[in-house]
Amino acid sequence: MFGELLAKKQIKYPFLTLRNNTKKSFTQDNNKILIDDFYYSTQFNKDLYNNNVNTFQTCNRYLRKNLLRNHSNCIKQFWQLLKSDEEEFPDICPYAYAYINWRKTLLKTEHFYSSDTRSSVVARSGGRHGYELLTNAITDDIKLLLEEYVLSSKGKQVNKDTLVWIQEQWSYRFSLAFFYDCLKYANDTLLHGKKHTDWDKILMSTKANFKIAFKYQEIKGKRAKGINFKMYYENTANTKIPEHQCPNHSLRRKRAIPKMKSYLPARISMDYPQNYELINYVSSYIKKQDY
Repeated sequence: MFGELLAKKQIKYPFLTLRNNTKKSFTQDNNKILIDDFYYSTQFNKDLYNNNVNTFQTCNRYLRKNLLRNHSNCIKQFWQLLKSDEEEFPDICPYAYAYINWRKTLLKTEHFYSSDTRSSVVARSGGRHGYELLTNAITDDIKLLLEEYVLSSKGKQVNKDTLVWIQEQWSYRFSLAFFYDCLKYANDTLLHGKKHTDWDKILMSTKANFKIAFKYQEIKGKRAKGINFKMYYENTANTKIPEHQCPNHSLRRKRAIPKMKSYLPARISMDYPQNYELINYVSSYIKKQDY
């Protein structure tokens, strides 16, 4: 049996146009689950969610350690709403702006700001059988891809490891591609505001142009049965990173950030409950940056 998996938006990209490929083989009889378990099993839902969490964290670590290693303080500044006393909020670093809005859009969190900048795990709600993922914005895309594979297997069982691998590859590569697009538009969005463009539009543009395809073949032999996968994709390793002007490039500005205070809404409500001018200023700033 021979099958092809093409995400809905990728049909226009034939395999030959995607020069990079990765191969993976699975033993067909190992770690199988029923087709009904794919749709309804609480344990499988939990396992797939946790696997997606690990995939996102892998992508997140790559970005923070490589592309954003010089902007950790910038990210903390914008994320925790840091500023000096009696001063306005400082200029936002485009790299921090791209990163934080990439996370917010991909995970569909309520706010861009947070007091806990180390945690990236959002608890499962348990409300969507089979398809609840941490990367909420691409849940339906993963659902479509996995369903195509499950339905093409034409059996009562499917290899669980293949489902996990497809999720890992698609989620990781899409998340990277989406970040590159966020970074591309970050400076323009900072200069012109939400009317110029917004992050949801950037997400949809990334989906429309994301190039990836899967091809698989079931091997039936006398001794063992297996499944060979090949993934074709557009390599992002050589993507040119936009050069933006970071407002914290000077040593003086970098040293000032750790000395700043956080002005998160919950904190100022407790520390300055009667300072309505400050409360309104912070609310106005958040409204301008949030969407």
